[in-house]
Amino acid sequence: MSKRIVSLRKKETSTIKISKKMSEICNSFETFVWEDVRNKMRENFNYLNPNPNFDWKDYVKKRIYEWFCENPSCIKADLDECIFDNYYVGCSDMEYDVFKILNDEFEFDEEVFCKRLIDVYCTDGYDHTYDHRVHKQYREWFSKYDRRYMNEDDKKFYDELGEDVDVFRGCSIEEAKKGITSLSWTTDFKTALFFAFRYRTKGRCVLQSKVKKDKIVTCIEGRNESECIITDPIDYKVLVK
Repeated sequence: MSKRIVSLRKKETSTIKISKKMSEICNSFETFVWEDVRNKMRENFNYLNPNPNFDWKDYVKKRIYEWFCENPSCIKADLDECIFDNYYVGCSDMEYDVFKILNDEFEFDEEVFCKRLIDVYCTDGYDHTYDHRVHKQYREWFSKYDRRYMNEDDKKFYDELGEDVDVFRGCSIEEAKKGITSLSWTTDFKTALFFAFRYRTKGRCVLQSKVKKDKIVTCIEGRNESECIITDPIDYKVLVK
């Protein structure tokens, strides 16, 4: 199946017209996806005759994909949050899946890809460390990330880092021994300490490493965790356990 190439265009109309257009698109999305999903759920979750084989999340992903196939121009930076926020409705484990489905089918504009990638990474429900399929995919995606598309807070944080950066990670001792550390590190030791011992379970530790600034793919300040994404393997030592 050939990819549909979707370009990123600057807003050429007034805010009022864009808002009206967004409203129309959202209404279309709501009808095509969510109204249909609700009807299917009523049919399949009827307590008198339930269908145990109906996977409503798979059905949601299918309908979202079909909607974008019919409306490919809607994958644009000035519209994507309006649409994407409509289907994340508390289903964080679907964000990764839907992003992958759409990214595999459509050729995202670079800016759309980079901005949406950060949103998905911060909110999806998968285990980025032990789910090797997800871990590998995020490494691949972040290898294409361009720091030009960091938001203002993330860029400010990155720009203020020194050339050599101390980073920390709270994780399991098993993760440290096997060298399967995830992509997220922090420049704040207390944050790493929190993630290491927040559940007061045994077998936890804090890792420390020093990396060159250019090894940091991007920074994420939206979660107030002084977070750095590092995709390359790095040497580290166990600081606290």
